[in-house]
Amino acid sequence: MQKGNENAARARNAEYNKRVNRLSILKILKRKPASRIELSSETGLTRAAITLITREMLSEGLIAEGETAPRAKKGKTPIPLSVNPEAFYAVGVYWTRTGAEIGLSDFSGNILSRKTVSLPVAGDLQPLADGIRARLRMHADKSIIGIGVSAPGPLDAENGVILHPPYFDKWRNTPVTKTLTDALSLPVYLEKDAYALAKYHLETGGSRDFLLLLVDSGVGSGVVTGGKLLISANQYTSELGHISIRFDGKKCACGNRGCLEKYASIPNLLEESGGRYKSWNEIIDNGDDQLIEREAEYLSAGIITIKNLVNIDTVYLAGHIKYGFELLSEKMQKIIRERSMLKSPVSILPSFSASEFGVSAAANLVFSKLLENL
Repeated sequence: MQKGNENAARARNAEYNKRVNRLSILKILKRKPASRIELSSETGLTRAAITLITREMLSEGLIAEGETAPRAKKGKTPIPLSVNPEAFYAVGVYWTRTGAEIGLSDFSGNILSRKTVSLPVAGDLQPLADGIRARLRMHADKSIIGIGVSAPGPLDAENGVILHPPYFDKWRNTPVTKTLTDALSLPVYLEKDAYALAKYHLETGGSRDFLLLLVDSGVGSGVVTGGKLLISANQYTSELGHISIRFDGKKCACGNRGCLEKYASIPNLLEESGGRYKSWNEIIDNGDDQLIEREAEYLSAGIITIKNLVNIDTVYLAGHIKYGFELLSEKMQKIIRERSMLKSPVSILPSFSASEFGVSAAANLVFSKLLENL
């Protein structure tokens, strides 16, 4: 290799390493504040390197120094660093089968304002665009860098198109990203709702090998293994709701038979109750042990399938199914322990509330893209 090419390659490698190191530091600080000493320990970088990198990031306004706590011993007190919440802002859209919640999030995930809009006309995204535009006007003084949209899957995240989610018929094949980008002149990122929540869990701490299970009018999922989200070709993420738990079972809208979603989703469980209940909350409040046991059986069948493929140690339950969590989780843990081929324990925990964190998780899609390119 000629000397000029060697120098160019060295410069590219140095720039790449710099981006990787900055990203590592920001990921840590997005989870929790940390001192320079703690950052050095967690990243493996020298203290001198951490000092140099963080000094640059402080000058750019990406991170901020906090107040030092009183220290009894002599010596220099470590100064905690954290992400600067005012560095960037993004709009998050948490889109469900009943409407969409729109909010503005700062870089730390705090929601400054939010509003729910209905989308009554098939294929018409104008109410959504208007709702986002209202947030942009309300916060015109903020550095808003993009829009993150989470919606029921399956969808084509790479091209920003909703495909054919069950019970979401009026939005089939809707080009969300193009429509909103054209209307609002900001980059738009579309992702599956359960994937966005799983990504938010991963980036804000907790397990590095887990399944996020979103159960309400459908069954969505996001799988994380080795600290990375499971993604295949064309940005396709897991669809646990459409694995078959009964090969000769009910016909699903996806074309398969016996899909987990056809049994474990709340509307189907209510149907099995014979109309005795109008919601999952009613099932829990009435202590219907038979239906709770049945839901535990359904969900455990899907979880065991995933655990036999990927050795997860945690399941986060999200959506309406979180109500009365303890009654359900105890039954599920017993079934999984008895029937799973891999006998390592699985913790079943409540996820972040989708109603509280869905918008933050959607906005986080924008921040994740930003971090990839810093």
